[in-house]
Amino acid sequence: MAPHVLTQWFLNPKRRTSNSVEEVFQPRTGRSDRGPSGRGPASQGLRRAGSGEPLDRPGVILAGLLRSARPLMRPRRLPAALAVLAFVSAGCNPSSTDAAKPAPAPTPRPSIQPTQQLLAPLPHAQPKLPTIKLKVGPVLLETEVASEPVQIMTGMMYRESMADTEGMIFILPGSPRKASFWMRNTKVALSAAYIDCAGRIREIHDLNPFDENPAESATDQICYVLEVPQGWFIRKRIAVGESVMLENSPLSETFRKK
Repeated sequence: MAPHVLTQWFLNPKRRTSNSVEEVFQPRTGRSDRGPSGRGPASQGLRRAGSGEPLDRPGVILAGLLRSARPLMRPRRLPAALAVLAFVSAGCNPSSTDAAKPAPAPTPRPSIQPTQQLLAPLPHAQPKLPTIKLKVGPVLLETEVASEPVQIMTGMMYRESMADTEGMIFILPGSPRKASFWMRNTKVALSAAYIDCAGRIREIHDLNPFDENPAESATDQICYVLEVPQGWFIRKRIAVGESVMLENSPLSETFRKK
């Protein structure tokens, strides 16, 4: 019997008649006519336990029905603390399926194997490099060619001297670019002509022995640098604007610029 039917009957005085009471407590059609024990006919009305007196007072009827319906109206619940604890435990403890899975193997990192050592100047004077004859203005000059990175970085380091008829030309990679030369580990005083890609002298700098302050070019159009004994350009009356070339061809036709 639904508790709300009885509640409506109790709260509405107009419906509190003997017929309505009997209608409320009358067993439904189609139900078993056996009592709770299954042995005898069910009672046609509610009676007080231990007596044959019918329970005809609405308050008694309502209280009794509410007590009997309490298990249906109030399902048992876990205390809040136990519910939270169960939730936290379920979240913290891995399932048996997860525990059975092996930990993923770390991804192997490729080993770095350098293909070549870092470039650095030689710790000693380099052997004499291949030579060409340059025409600097009207003057011919026997000139060593430094075109490889180590040759360029070493230059005149550790050498004891340079004849007035000799020079060294550097083919700068990535040119045109700024030029910046210094005199670390260099004993011989030098003069350096900064030359553009057309073979024209743009700047001349004097370089003193062991001076590590770089002589940086004012322009970024430098492709070649020619080193000679210090004062050579003055002695040969070679000034900025003069051309530098091979005996019969421009520098650009002989040296590939990178």
